[in-house]
Amino acid sequence: MNGTDPLWLSGVTVCAAIFPFYVFQIEAMQKARPDLSKLYSAYKYAHTFTVEVEHE
Repeated sequence: MNGTDPLWLSGVTVCAAIFPFYVFQIEAMQKARPDLSKLYSAYKYAHTFTVEVEHE
């Protein structure tokens, strides 16, 4: 066992710990995408409204 092994092992451990959360986040994003697009279009609509009000 040389000095680089613990560092490599900790990197693998971190990746193994983060990966499930990453996959879960992607799945959640894919499920939420229709809601997000609705939310985004509503936001854009509201934003154009507020921009027009600010210009007056």
